[in-house]
Amino acid sequence: MVKSVLIVDDNQEALLSLKEGMAKYGDVFKVLIAGDGEAAAAKLSRHPVDLVVTDLKMPRMDGFGLLAHVRENFPEIPVIIMSGFSTPETQVLARKRGAAGYLDKPFKIKYLSKVILTLLKKQSDGGTLRGVTTSMFLQLVEMEQKTCTLRLVDAKERRRGVLFFDQGRLLDARCGELRAEEAAYELFPWEQVAVSIQEGCPLKTGPIRKDLQSILLEAMQRKDEAGTPALAQPAPGGDGGQRAAPSRQVFLDRLRHLKGVEDVYSDESWQPLMADLAGLGRALGAGRLAFAWARRGPASAVVLLPDEAHTVVSLENKCPREQLFQQLLRITA
Repeated sequence: MVKSVLIVDDNQEALLSLKEGMAKYGDVFKVLIAGDGEAAAAKLSRHPVDLVVTDLKMPRMDGFGLLAHVRENFPEIPVIIMSGFSTPETQVLARKRGAAGYLDKPFKIKYLSKVILTLLKKQSDGGTLRGVTTSMFLQLVEMEQKTCTLRLVDAKERRRGVLFFDQGRLLDARCGELRAEEAAYELFPWEQVAVSIQEGCPLKTGPIRKDLQSILLEAMQRKDEAGTPALAQPAPGGDGGQRAAPSRQVFLDRLRHLKGVEDVYSDESWQPLMADLAGLGRALGAGRLAFAWARRGPASAVVLLPDEAHTVVSLENKCPREQLFQQLLRITA
């Protein structure tokens, strides 16, 4: 996938020279240009960018102002500062404020290109996967408690997004103008995705407080509702204001996306036990039977659903049961 590098300089001649000199790297990255920090900020809001290279002294918004803007709004994008008026103090200040690199002018275009290629390669130092399902991959990140930055590209519509993880916990998400949970709800249902994995995360905290499984479930529910009418057609003699029940396939997909689920299938042999448990619940005034948990051996357990298909949810050995039960209550309600 071709990356995008935004180069910012108020010297138009130098700017065009850099763009022309880097044209030979077009199979790896394309160059966008801007004349100052404000123009660069506007371009960042409209175009996906993977790296910013900015001059330090510029009118309106200088390089440090642009660096602060990128760190605040696009923390996944590294910034290289370049300057013809460099001092040791300036270089130290740039590093403290989060610059990924610092170059003294003048420099050879070949040298800058090498620095750019190195930083772009680092953005996928943890590997690149293609054609994966976002939700399944994210659960692996959570299980392995990875600290990483994930850059996602939707293969169908070429949309982009970024996810930030610290020890398996989702801190933040970005997708276009969307942020935090709303961005995650947009990203998680993507089915054919290219994922670039960068080791490490630029964030230590983030706005997302919900756990990953809750966000995954909500994203799937939103996707299901977006693909079906908001209200069911009224059945003869029924109430037309009831929300349409999800299809059997949608229901099974929701179950399979839950963390700790190994398999979902039907097994009528459990029916007598489930009928007895449902009857016992009614007799005791305990209400409707939502599901039952059964252990089949030292390392094997299942969840049984009292539906017409006799659904059995087979669990993984280290399944987080309490978290799973909370999610099951939500989708079987």
